[in-house]
Amino acid sequence: MTLQSVPTPDGSTPFWSETVALDGTAFILLWNFNQCCQSWYLSLQTIDGEDVVDGLKLVPFWNVLIKCASPLRPPGWLFILTSSPTLLTPNLNDFAPGGVAQLVYAPIADVEAA
Repeated sequence: MTLQSVPTPDGSTPFWSETVALDGTAFILLWNFNQCCQSWYLSLQTIDGEDVVDGLKLVPFWNVLIKCASPLRPPGWLFILTSSPTLLTPNLNDFAPGGVAQLVYAPIADVEAA
């Protein structure tokens, strides 16, 4: 299975956004770090700003799009990989270069082939 690495925040700010192509379609990823629960939340919009999903808590090894019913959603799997076996939720700096967490996307063709 080929995994696409998705750009992630560097830990310098609790709010971050990026435009990324998933299965050939451009999406805007909006990152928000909640200080109270020490967790990242992700929202996904179309390039036109239409909400696909809003405020999904990021946890390792879970397809964050699994409960998204929007027909606008990317068809593959979007999830967090981590090098820490004890990481329950990524902290502010965990996605920074050299950090323990990484957001990846598995294209639908690879998901169906697996």
